[in-house]
Amino acid sequence: MGHAMRRSFWAFIRTLDRSSSAAALAAVLFIGLYPPLPEASMAVKKGPDSTQWYEQPMRIAALQCNFEKDNPAVIDMWAADGFNVEQLFHPTADLYSALFDPAAHRTIVEQYVKKAHAKGVRIILYLNIHILGPSLESKKDIWAQRTAAGEIVKLYTTYPAICLNSPWKDYFFSILDTLSSLDIDGIFLDGPVIGSEGCQCKYCEQAHQKLYGKPLKDTPHHWEFCHWTKDNFLQAAYARWKEKNPGKIFYMNLPVFHAASAFVDIPAALQYNDILGTEGGFMPYGPAKNAFLWKPSFTAKMIEAISPDKPRVIFMAADHKPWSWWMHSPLETKLCIASCNANAANVWYGLHGSTILLRTPSGAAAGQSMRFFRDNERYFSTTRSLARVALFYSFTSDRYYPTSRGETDFSAGGEAASHYGDLGKSLHGYYSMLAEMQVPFDLVTDLAPAADALGRYDLIVLPSCGALTTETVTALEAYVRSGGTLIADFDASLFDSLGARKPDFALSKVFGVSVDGEYQEHRNWNYFSVDSSSGCYEYVKVPLLPLPLASLPVKVLPQARVIARSLPDLPGRYVALPAPQAPFLTRNSFGKGACFYFAGNFGQMYNDYRPPEYRALLRGIVREQVKDLIAFDNAPGNLEVVLRKQGPRALLHLVNYGAGADRPFDRLLPVDNMIIRLPSSLRPAHARSCALKRDLVVSKKTNSIVLPRLAEYDLIVME
Repeated sequence: MGHAMRRSFWAFIRTLDRSSSAAALAAVLFIGLYPPLPEASMAVKKGPDSTQWYEQPMRIAALQCNFEKDNPAVIDMWAADGFNVEQLFHPTADLYSALFDPAAHRTIVEQYVKKAHAKGVRIILYLNIHILGPSLESKKDIWAQRTAAGEIVKLYTTYPAICLNSPWKDYFFSILDTLSSLDIDGIFLDGPVIGSEGCQCKYCEQAHQKLYGKPLKDTPHHWEFCHWTKDNFLQAAYARWKEKNPGKIFYMNLPVFHAASAFVDIPAALQYNDILGTEGGFMPYGPAKNAFLWKPSFTAKMIEAISPDKPRVIFMAADHKPWSWWMHSPLETKLCIASCNANAANVWYGLHGSTILLRTPSGAAAGQSMRFFRDNERYFSTTRSLARVALFYSFTSDRYYPTSRGETDFSAGGEAASHYGDLGKSLHGYYSMLAEMQVPFDLVTDLAPAADALGRYDLIVLPSCGALTTETVTALEAYVRSGGTLIADFDASLFDSLGARKPDFALSKVFGVSVDGEYQEHRNWNYFSVDSSSGCYEYVKVPLLPLPLASLPVKVLPQARVIARSLPDLPGRYVALPAPQAPFLTRNSFGKGACFYFAGNFGQMYNDYRPPEYRALLRGIVREQVKDLIAFDNAPGNLEVVLRKQGPRALLHLVNYGAGADRPFDRLLPVDNMIIRLPSSLRPAHARSCALKRDLVVSKKTNSIVLPRLAEYDLIVME
């Protein structure tokens, strides 16, 4: 009898009337045949309110190599620094890979888990499923991915990449089966990874022939086959694990941004992940001064948008990528951890060197942050966002529309294929503007577009999401018709769900414009001008603004109004200025709502050039359309503001990124006597600073709070 059935029958036995002779006989017979299964000492315990343990705040530690003389001593370090979970790697390390070997690792893992549980630290066992470590390299001729030329594919330029269709899969499943007897709390799968060209080995050729009846070479089913390879393996692994371990978690390293390039279908992946985890804190790979400042919070918002009901984890490398032994600065460490937690994500903090790194200033900063969140963890469970503004992300556009991609541990990154539109840069540009405007906002996606879900927001920003499904278009139309405000950028909705160019915007009636020509490129000395009679001009207060480097000529529909026009292209920078002509920014009424449309790649231009007037113009639109937003006096420009709710409490998270222009940040610039002006929907009687550990004065007259000092981060609890 399987474990799940035995537990179910035991639950039934316990419900029987014990005075019944039939019940007594059934119990005696069942006990004799199938004694109760030993419960894991921690895995099945639940948190407050009957939630699973992993639905409570987690502070996850990881040591991604083994240069230790005393592995069990590591537990004491984690516990002292406030961690309550370890993703266990180092006792089973194969240099920088790890896969449990029953003969070599069982005793040490059993001892380690016993000590960890005694310390109140749960254990999730790490399993590497993307590379062959040194001890398995001899199997590379059979188990590794291959190029069309027959060469072995390598990851990190060093290790052979695993082929999921090879006999390695049977080897892995045999390992998976041995883990059921361990008192661990779950498993984590790092990977799988398939190269952009896919695997061309004989096992993939056989699988492709079986699926499609055609050879793998020049297949029209490249994406589908690579996706099937990953999904088929992960579904089988999840089912196999859960059959024997229903109370223990299973999750993986899930690429959520640019999922399509990793052959991942997010809705399918959600079915075999108990926790949603992704690498939002592995950074910056390139020069830090060029890195996207908001990556941790951006990623945390994204995984909440994808799956608001699942526990969420941001993987943060302690080190400054791609270096493994060079740590982030203490300030960068604190900001990354704070941004993740502020946006309702747990933090996985991983070392890629020995524990000597915990004794560095950066390691000490991580411990300080984790202890703060341990001491205040009651404020980090079962919260929801109070944001009234959202930024839209399209997975369809990610797959079928040009976008730049940042470097990760698994991919090289790169620029978009087309100059005209770049979803990644457009998204980053709008994200940066909203964050710098200190507007609390969420991300929303096209995974399950519905007008009622969008309707909780007063305003939604639609960046250059060129490719949209019919369902998404319908949902956005209904959202605006019902009274929402949409800000749309450039060529949004100009392509269908497979990336084919349409003759006009699918959202033309909502935008209030139609396409009137082909894409236009502009030199970086051209301008547009905001109508001085519009309310937006009061925020800009300059006659001319730099024109984005690409635009679309549009014809304005009768009901729409032009707010800004672009000047004809100039032959050079030192010439006379012609009068503005072409529509650049329009406002259209649609049903009960409104749409503001930019005819150029406005978000991408901000990402690349950062004109402050762009941010001012967007602020004018947002403040005009969304009344009574939270506001700040004496605040730094790069202040991340997150507003959430927990029952009757309002929780205001403030992350101070105002540390100057140079990165890595290494010098804190505290803010003194910042005034927080609350929206009328929030009228707290009491407010408390968790960082300062003191109550704050709430002015009932002005509905405002004065925060005496903001260092890196504070959580203000309002009741």
